[in-house]
Amino acid sequence: MRIRSSAIGGGLRASLLRKLVPVAFIAGAVAVLCLLSLPRQFVPTCYQIIVDGEPVAFVENTCVAEEALDAVMVLKSRQYGTQLEVANEVRVSPARSEGAKIVHNKTELARILADKIAFVATGYVINVSGRDVVTLASREEAEGVLQGLKDMFVSAAAKEPGVTVKEVSLSENVSIAEKKVKPTSITDVETAKRVLLRGTDRIRTYKVSRGDSLWSIASRSRMSVEDLRRANPEVKGDVLQVGQTLNLVVPEPFLTVHTVEEKVVEQSIPHPVRYVTDDSLWPWQTVTQKKGKDGIRRIVYQITRANGIETARETISSEIIEEPVEAVVARGSRVVSGKGTGKFVWPARGIITSYYGSRRRDFHQGIDIAAPTGTSVVAADSGIVVFSGYYGGYGKVIFIDHGDDVLTIYGHNSANLVSAGEEVKKGQVIARVGRTGNATGPHLHFEVRIDGRPVDPLKLYQ
Repeated sequence: MRIRSSAIGGGLRASLLRKLVPVAFIAGAVAVLCLLSLPRQFVPTCYQIIVDGEPVAFVENTCVAEEALDAVMVLKSRQYGTQLEVANEVRVSPARSEGAKIVHNKTELARILADKIAFVATGYVINVSGRDVVTLASREEAEGVLQGLKDMFVSAAAKEPGVTVKEVSLSENVSIAEKKVKPTSITDVETAKRVLLRGTDRIRTYKVSRGDSLWSIASRSRMSVEDLRRANPEVKGDVLQVGQTLNLVVPEPFLTVHTVEEKVVEQSIPHPVRYVTDDSLWPWQTVTQKKGKDGIRRIVYQITRANGIETARETISSEIIEEPVEAVVARGSRVVSGKGTGKFVWPARGIITSYYGSRRRDFHQGIDIAAPTGTSVVAADSGIVVFSGYYGGYGKVIFIDHGDDVLTIYGHNSANLVSAGEEVKKGQVIARVGRTGNATGPHLHFEVRIDGRPVDPLKLYQ
């Protein structure tokens, strides 16, 4: 600040003073430092600084006032990261020093001025539907916030396979206006985005622990499960992952980013299967004579979203781009010629360790015959082997069909000596005792089924 003064008719008339610091002043409300016109006989011995008509300090000369105000302006501009202007009317008036407490220390004077003077900055306010919501330091930042929100949802949609964003717009009436604002009201870009999308810049989260559920988290957080879901739209169903971070602030957005997307999906069309009979195959056998191939249907959807949440879906087109190819499967119709005699022989030499009937934990559907590993297992009667292989808890097992809906089962074998489709004779060695499957020791599990239902094998030997 530069002070210029001159003597007129033996008196002093102070010229209008201006701040020459590198910041703009508010038009019509500029902080003006001026000296009052004085009568010729008045000789000032000090100067008083007046803010909005209130004297705040006495100084020896105008340079002290100028330097102190310069210091405050620089300090506040650095503090808020933007150029500031004085919002008050500031004057410097000549005075007499009698009884006045003159401030000599520039630091103390700057502190006094900082307490009394209010500052404003030029801000760019984003207004949504007639309501000022957030303020940015520049128009470029304000425009960048709005464009950034659009880009955020466009990018999120584009990550989904087959999606093309056709339209993106803001549902509300949005404008940007230059205004004089308090420096504290100016926010950064990321905070502005959070406020516009969530209604607040407050952040409150919860990390999922073992045993947590949506209900328990919502209850502890004093919110409903519905609100918790609204705060976390990415959570699908009720499944949570340990370590997952949930947002506990329910969004009340000021701004709605509206997107219209086109999604192309290719769906599989299951191929039909045609069955034919083959008398060279057993009834339990099937052979694929011709492989089928699924078809492909292309569907185009139009999806509408509001802030990333789907609000509507419409099928635009659906066409088959590849027809399914029929499969042909042969089913066996060969007549089972092997017939049992109706009288069983004992399947293995050993000791019965578990009988047919209820046990502690389950119902035992056969008998267990303990024997050393490798002991011969024989067919209880003549028939056709319908299965030979590994089958769950039975381990290595053989199923023999004796006709008349009679079936015998030989489980936990160490080795199977016959294959499916073979005809076996009563007393023929078909396997070796073992402990495969659910077995605590080597033994034969022998089971008899009539009409598909298990019966007590011992009753067939009476």
